[in-house]
Amino acid sequence: MDCTILLPLLITTLFGLIGWLVVHRLESRRDFEDKKREIVTQYLIGCYNDLCTLQASKEAKGVDFRELQKILNYVQLFGSSKQIAIVNVIIKNLKTSEDCDIAPLINELRNELRKFLLLEHLDFEDQFIDIKILSETKNS
Repeated sequence: MDCTILLPLLITTLFGLIGWLVVHRLESRRDFEDKKREIVTQYLIGCYNDLCTLQASKEAKGVDFRELQKILNYVQLFGSSKQIAIVNVIIKNLKTSEDCDIAPLINELRNELRKFLLLEHLDFEDQFIDIKILSETKNS
């Protein structure tokens, strides 16, 4: 057997195998991060929508605390440290009284999601209407 041919083939094969393993490892990590980002985004968008619905209907019929607790749990699980701090303030306020302001959490979720989705930053607060109240006033 001729070592002048075998040695370059072994070295080339070894580098090819190492390169494949490195690329596979990096792609697996990227796929995991992409899936995690997709799940977090999906849950936070759901929380944002549910909070907006609660905010819009809160004057009409009060807050459904079970629904609010579910939303706050998701934010505590998937949210940023700033969002979790806002949730902690909301929970603290709910423990001392039944009144809480969820608008700061809604705005923080909106800003974080827009940044995450590479959308333009907005400096104003969300506006809400209650569809039931609006339709009742138009029908009267």
